[in-house]
Amino acid sequence: MKKLVSLIIILLFIGVAIAPSIDASDDLVELDVEFCGLGRKHTIQLTQQEADEVEQLFVDIEQKLSEAETREEAEIIFKETVVELDRFGLLGGMSVEQAQSLVTGKEHNPVVVKLFEIFYKRNHEKIGNNTNILCLIAGITDYTWFIGPIMWSFLILLFKINSEVLYFILLSLFLSYSIFLTIFPMAFGYNIYVGNDDTHPAYGWLSTIGLNGKKSWNGPFIGNITRLKLIEWLEGLGVVGFTGIKIYFQPGQIGFYFGSALWVKIEEVD
Repeated sequence: MKKLVSLIIILLFIGVAIAPSIDASDDLVELDVEFCGLGRKHTIQLTQQEADEVEQLFVDIEQKLSEAETREEAEIIFKETVVELDRFGLLGGMSVEQAQSLVTGKEHNPVVVKLFEIFYKRNHEKIGNNTNILCLIAGITDYTWFIGPIMWSFLILLFKINSEVLYFILLSLFLSYSIFLTIFPMAFGYNIYVGNDDTHPAYGWLSTIGLNGKKSWNGPFIGNITRLKLIEWLEGLGVVGFTGIKIYFQPGQIGFYFGSALWVKIEEVD
């Protein structure tokens, strides 16, 4: 009888030890993490509490960016966020320093960056409040698609746009990436399509700080660099040359992303 009682007690302890691990596995949340510009991505599982803390990081970014006055202050916010992501294991095998370089725009091709600086200096008076150039960017939006590498998207645009001026600009950018990438092996930027059309805009928030100052939007809005329907179900190009980190809790759900961009143009819609 004593042996039987002892056996029952041991089994109860084993059951108590196993039960929490089973419950914990049921509560695991899967996150898809992609390093846009470097062609690297992975999937990680976190507990629901850890996932909530990661989500809170991006809520905090919006508040912190609203208080930042300079790009330098925004860079500090981004770098601190990378450190926090590393604490949760979201960087995978990437170092903190490399991820910080990616989200702050240090991986961009310097030749292309120079072209955009020249473009801004010559045309800054014509650039409206719905546009930013060479900026840090962060957002939480739905109806958002990331397409890269950037030069293939530009190649598609060359055959779709009739404006000779814009055609020349895009052609120059495409050739810059094609010719100088071998000299300056930097990251490929992604294009981000924000919203599908006026009837299916994106909802969420988007914040930038760059050559055109601080620009931010709250949904509904849609990308307005070009409204041409390049793909049957896709239009609304809003961000060109994005390098950074994007995180999705589930495929197709609202995404979190932050990094740098060459060109951002967003239009709020009714």
